[in-house]
Amino acid sequence: GRVAACVVGADRIAANGDAANKIGTYGVAINGLFAAESMFHRITDASKIALVTLVNHLKVRGYQLLDIQMVSPHTATFGGVEISRSDYLSRVRLALACPATFS
Repeated sequence: GRVAACVVGADRIAANGDAANKIGTYGVAINGLFAAESMFHRITDASKIALVTLVNHLKVRGYQLLDIQMVSPHTATFGGVEISRSDYLSRVRLALACPATFS
């Protein structure tokens, strides 16, 4: 099987300003792995802003792997790719060994 992942070398990110509480991303953060569960938005295409915010936050915090579940044209712009299950499990092991923290 294949899985989708984005290498970025239960928490929520919400954009600031007028969009606060109208867009966000939910997921699980464990060491250097963030497994995104879902995105929500009340503004057209605002989920794209949530993804940008999340990716930037994870990079700053030292995360190694963002599990995005499936690749879309937007996630592909951040390096989202489908990888083999064995590659995914290998990357998860490396990410879990990374001492990143979400906040």
